[in-house]
Amino acid sequence: MSRKVSLARMINVIVLHSIKLSFLGEDLDLPCVPKSENFTCIWQRNSSSIFPDSNTVYEMRPVKGDCSVILKKVSVDRDNTTFECQVPSFNQGGSKYSSSWPRTSVIVMVKPNAPRFKEEPFQSILAGQTTSLVCESLGGNPLPSLEWHLGNKNITASVSIS
Repeated sequence: MSRKVSLARMINVIVLHSIKLSFLGEDLDLPCVPKSENFTCIWQRNSSSIFPDSNTVYEMRPVKGDCSVILKKVSVDRDNTTFECQVPSFNQGGSKYSSSWPRTSVIVMVKPNAPRFKEEPFQSILAGQTTSLVCESLGGNPLPSLEWHLGNKNITASVSIS
């Protein structure tokens, strides 16, 4: 058995981005532009509502037809996550529903420290000998990937990485 639900109005949304990259400390614009003039927007970060005001790091643009939000001075701890704009509305029976669209994944980019050997080898290594070298790079977002090179040749695939 199927039921038809008649909606008083549909709110169409323009999907502009699903992944946004920003460098640490920059402001980042998250667009949300419903195709309706009478609406209310609810922004969520990790499924929890955020409410922009003068004491927060979020700023909404009160432009007619624009629900976009600006993340002020992005940080990894706070903003490296998913955001979603929802536009609540009501059907003819008065029941509330929300029109939303794919979440925006925000990636706050942070340059990692230069890679370095955790422990320098104490002796020269001769052809045919084996040794262990530990290389690390601290920090960075997203996490850096390291490659091993012998001269100009990338030997990453032929080394044991743990």
